[in-house]
Amino acid sequence: MLFTPRLGPSTGTSNRVDLVLDRDGEGPWLPLRIGTEYKARIREIKFGGNALLATNIMVLSVNTQVMARMPKVQPGSPVKLSTGTIPDLKAVRTAIGGGPALLREGKVVPLKKSSKPGAALAYSERSLFERHPRSTLAWNDKYFYFVEVDGRQKGLSMGMTLDELSNYLLKMGCTDALNLDGGGSSTLWLKGKVMNSPCFGYLRNMATGFVLVRKDKQ
Repeated sequence: MLFTPRLGPSTGTSNRVDLVLDRDGEGPWLPLRIGTEYKARIREIKFGGNALLATNIMVLSVNTQVMARMPKVQPGSPVKLSTGTIPDLKAVRTAIGGGPALLREGKVVPLKKSSKPGAALAYSERSLFERHPRSTLAWNDKYFYFVEVDGRQKGLSMGMTLDELSNYLLKMGCTDALNLDGGGSSTLWLKGKVMNSPCFGYLRNMATGFVLVRKDKQ
């Protein structure tokens, strides 16, 4: 994980090795840009994690297993970082991560099922095929759709599987859709008011969200 001072005063990591990086030379540096290579040198190696995030440094945080496989590094060692992507997104100014994709060009994106027995699946895999609260961003040529599904509440809603949600969005006329964080994170606000029933009975503290605003014509 790569940290910059935009996060806050420290990485907040634990049981990891934080490599504190200085800029090496006059090449690109902060703020980070997509599709760019960065040259750095290790200023300090912070064992245990939670390195301070001072102005104009980056911190590359790795777990101890990765650290053991890396070539020997020490303060002063060079490091090259790349924010290149496949496909190339260099011209993109704003992007959001999420997944899995639910619809692509008017077709449901099939989910890959693991060959492991159900009891052995991690929650992140198992939950794809269970009914839970869901949040998704969908769109077609004319509209964007913010869709929230309540769940885990007997008598109100059990939620949806991702396959059920995909087919529902297709019936709504969406051509593309991206699954977002669900469960206790699924909350929909309209004009300052919560419109759904969060499954925990309270609002979870969230780091990110989509906001749609109306702007006056210029």
